[in-house]
Amino acid sequence: YAVYLATKSIAYGLRNLLKCKEGACEKNLDFQPWKLLEAIKTMHFTEGSGEFYFDKFGDSITGYDLIQWVMHDEFTKFKTVGQYRLQDNNIHIHNDAFKS
Repeated sequence: YAVYLATKSIAYGLRNLLKCKEGACEKNLDFQPWKLLEAIKTMHFTEGSGEFYFDKFGDSITGYDLIQWVMHDEFTKFKTVGQYRLQDNNIHIHNDAFKS
């Protein structure tokens, strides 16, 4: 999921940098990498129920999912049990996170 969000962030940054509108973009692909970073810092998008954006330093301020590793004999299942929210420095645990 993190790779998906990173790819989407880059896509939004490119769309802003190349001034894309209604499927048409400027064809100037000769830009410095830092220009793309600047464009990414200004983007803001929603995915599912979460908002994703970056601060002026390019750091994600969205937060992190808290993942429980449930180990079985032959496989491991990853279960999202909560989130850490950077905006309010708060950990939220889902009510049913640890029920059997």
